[in-house]
Amino acid sequence: MSRYRDGDPDSLVIDQVDLEVAAGELAVLTGVSGAGKTTALRLAAGLDFPNEGVVSLLGRDVGRLRASSRQRLRRRIGYAPQDPPILWDRSVLENVAIALTVAGERRGRARARATTALAALGLGGDIDARPSSLSAGARQLVSLARALVVEPDVLLVDEPTAYLDATSTGDVLHVLLDAAELGAAVLVATTDSRLTDAAEHRELRVLELVNGHLEYHGDTDQSAQPIVLANDNVVPFPLRVAASAGGQAE
Repeated sequence: MSRYRDGDPDSLVIDQVDLEVAAGELAVLTGVSGAGKTTALRLAAGLDFPNEGVVSLLGRDVGRLRASSRQRLRRRIGYAPQDPPILWDRSVLENVAIALTVAGERRGRARARATTALAALGLGGDIDARPSSLSAGARQLVSLARALVVEPDVLLVDEPTAYLDATSTGDVLHVLLDAAELGAAVLVATTDSRLTDAAEHRELRVLELVNGHLEYHGDTDQSAQPIVLANDNVVPFPLRVAASAGGQAE
């Protein structure tokens, strides 16, 4: 991912950014509001494309793939956006399970896996609720559960803790660490200092977007490399609360 202009040719949202996030790593991307964190995640997910440079996902150059191939690749990516799409007329459980049913998973197994994902994030008691009855923070957790339930090789999460208390923020961090420990490449964008402080305490990489450029927190030598999220291994993703039956290979 080298450069990205958002409409205005004189405005570089991303400028000479090179980053590799490996399988099994949790990296945290921070920066002020409007710094380009969401843009960086959308580029990493193959939803937008850089004006210059390459985005490589699971060993594939996303920009060179046909639309059908990109769609297949995205099935291995869990993406929880800051403003999640919500099915207001469906229950919380159905909002999460749909990520599996659209991929052909049987309804009973999809609901079981969705229940496990929600329980991992403290929403086990809300599975039958309508999203309209939840707080903004809880709806963000529903989005994260939907990203987790597909057992992704790459997990991209935008502002997961902005509306959460300290306890729920800790739950989110534990689940993200579990995802990385079990082999996913995890990249989280946040303005939450609690999350960045916790990441630094655990000696995780914390990166900051400043004027389109990437800066590293801490003293660790971070050599720039082309952005590559994970390798081409299919890794099972059992959740912390209850192990699932393993990952899905294509």
